[in-house]
Amino acid sequence: MDKEKTGRLIAQARKERGLTQQQLAERLHITAKAVSKWETGVSCPDVGLLIPLSEELGLSVTELLEGRRMAVPEDRTPEQVEGIVKSALSYSGQFPEEKKRRRRLGLVYAGCAAIALLELGALWLLGLPLGADAGWGNGPLGTLLGSFGTGEVLCLLFGAYLMLGAPERLPRYYDENRISGLAFGAFRMNTPGLIYNNRNWPHILRALRIFCLLGSVLCIPLGAAAYACLPEAWLLFIPYVYLALYLGGLFVPVYVLGRKYE
Repeated sequence: MDKEKTGRLIAQARKERGLTQQQLAERLHITAKAVSKWETGVSCPDVGLLIPLSEELGLSVTELLEGRRMAVPEDRTPEQVEGIVKSALSYSGQFPEEKKRRRRLGLVYAGCAAIALLELGALWLLGLPLGADAGWGNGPLGTLLGSFGTGEVLCLLFGAYLMLGAPERLPRYYDENRISGLAFGAFRMNTPGLIYNNRNWPHILRALRIFCLLGSVLCIPLGAAAYACLPEAWLLFIPYVYLALYLGGLFVPVYVLGRKYE
C-alpha cells in the first residue's frame, strides 16, 4: 500500500461524500487525528479498518489497497474481486496457535457455563425468581438468590464474547493514537482517562475473562453462604453489595491494569 496515494484517495472520496474528517472518524470509532494522518500520507489504515472504511467511502477494498480507482478485469465481476480481497483480510492473522487457544478457551467457558446452568436450573426447580425485582415473591432468600442469578446470567453473556469473540490484539491504530474506548461490533466500553493499546489490552482481557468465569459459577453459592451467615445484615445491603461486586469487579481491574501497563 502506497500511503500517499491511498491518503489522497481517502481525502477525495471523503469530500465527495460530504464528510468531514471528524464525521468519518466517528463512524469508524477512531480519532480525527488518525484520519488526518491517513490523508497526509503519514500512516495508512489498519487492516481491520479497510472493510468499514471502504463501505463509508463507497470504494472497494481493492481500490484502497491500490490507492486509485480501478476498472474490474474482464474475467471477474466486481463482487468476485471484492470477495477475494475481503476473504484474505478476514483470515489474515488467524494462525494455528490462535485457533488452538480459542478452542481451549471455548472448553473452559463450556465447563463454567454447564455449572452455571445447573445452578440456575436449581433456582428454577425451587421456584425462586431469577431477578431481584421479578415480582414473584418467595421471600427474602428468593430475592437474594434471584439477584445473584441475574448476575450469573450477565457473566455468562459477557463471558461468551470475551472468551470466544474478543480480539487478542487491538488494531494498530490503538497504538498510534490515544483512544479511551473500545468498539468491536455490538461491544462497547468507554473508560475516560484510560488509554487502550496492545501493551495493556492482554492484561485487561485476561482479568475480564477471569471475572466473568468466576462470576458465572460463584454468584449463587457465595450469595447463599453470605445469607446463611448474616441473613439480616446481608438482606439489608443487597443492592449496595450487588452493585459494588459487579461494577467493582469489572472496572477496577480494567483501570488498575490499564494504568499499570499503559
